[in-house]
Amino acid sequence: MYKKSNNSNYYLHNFASIDANKDSLLMIPGAGMDHRIVKDIKLVSARFNQTLAIDLPPHGYSTGPTLKTIEDYAEGVEEVLSDVDISNFHLCGHSMGGLIALRIAFNQKLKFKSVNILNSSAPMFVGTALLDDARKNLDSAMDMLTTYGVNQPPKAKASGPMFGTKGSGFYQKKSDLINTPYGSKKIIDNLDNEVDLYDLKKLFNQITKDILSNDLTACKNFSLSETDISSYEGLVTFVLGEKDKLIPLKYVEKFCENLKSAEIKVLDNLSHFTFYEDPTKLSEELGKLLSRDN
Repeated sequence: MYKKSNNSNYYLHNFASIDANKDSLLMIPGAGMDHRIVKDIKLVSARFNQTLAIDLPPHGYSTGPTLKTIEDYAEGVEEVLSDVDISNFHLCGHSMGGLIALRIAFNQKLKFKSVNILNSSAPMFVGTALLDDARKNLDSAMDMLTTYGVNQPPKAKASGPMFGTKGSGFYQKKSDLINTPYGSKKIIDNLDNEVDLYDLKKLFNQITKDILSNDLTACKNFSLSETDISSYEGLVTFVLGEKDKLIPLKYVEKFCENLKSAEIKVLDNLSHFTFYEDPTKLSEELGKLLSRDN
């Protein structure tokens, strides 16, 4: 399902199958990512629809100009949802999507059943090294993100002897090179780890380095005023990984000091990409949190 807003065409994942009598979890993906992050987020209760997601332009299936700020992304999502019945929607955003979700919540133009922030907080500290890598080479940026954003990847199922992942056209060996989602690279060590991380890296394979560096810059430049934070009356729930080095617990705790109502749920042994590391654990926790509001 698609909806147009200004000069963009937004892809709304799973919206066409919504049962208005059920609750829905709406996910806003993080930097460089798209609706595929919700593939394994399954809320088992019969009271929930399939998990929804919005592709931000020009990510995933959405088209249009790259937006430069978190405020612009938030405004676009608000416009797309302006004539959608969201009375049974639970808003959730991962990483950059969490910043967008906070901006939407604090704008208070749309009312959701709950606001949930996944692996995110403001301000978001984006290192110069990561920004430089994102501008120069996607694969190098992916290596850095997975180094700091994954505690222990789930083991990939190889379709051949050490190379390839089921259903993929990547990781086929050519001499001493393998094909990755971002071109060929020479692997000297950790080939098994490279294959294990395939499913996560693949989630970034529909963007360019310019889109990723733009997203990371938007995250770095985003801020919320104390008035924005303290004037919000609703509950904001933060879910993050215990081992998250990109958004450590102390940053979330600091942000929550100025909120009138906040709670933090920490997932043991997980890092930044919780939906990839253990989607079952994340789904179970989100299901428990969202079911309280029914």
